[in-house]
Amino acid sequence: MDNQATVFINRGAGHFKSSHRKENHVNNEYMAICPNTGQKIVTLKTYRTNARHYAAVWFGGQINGAHYSCEGTGWAGGYGYCRESAAAASAIQSAHVALDSDIDGRGTECIRGAVLAIAAAFGRQDALFVKANG
Repeated sequence: MDNQATVFINRGAGHFKSSHRKENHVNNEYMAICPNTGQKIVTLKTYRTNARHYAAVWFGGQINGAHYSCEGTGWAGGYGYCRESAAAASAIQSAHVALDSDIDGRGTECIRGAVLAIAAAFGRQDALFVKANG
């Protein structure tokens, strides 16, 4: 996936379910970070239980002079595909972001592209990617 995303934002909206955060089951944390300040631009955390993967995403910044702060959560269950990227896709969609390429179930490398694409949509094409394992 190249680093492009179309961002549709509905102010005051976003579907964040705290029940999707499983702090005792953190799997990975994916971040886009400003190279000058170290500030997080995009944070996407994934959590794993035996039956499901969950994801939560937070991001914000300026687009055309307006400030946006967005968040979303999602989950994926079942077998035979990448549940982590499916949960990430669900969280990103619930934050009202439409990506140019589908990442749902397509592997964890797609999460990297999605995180950097969201940062680029907020004008941070220079963002650094960091992945931390839980």
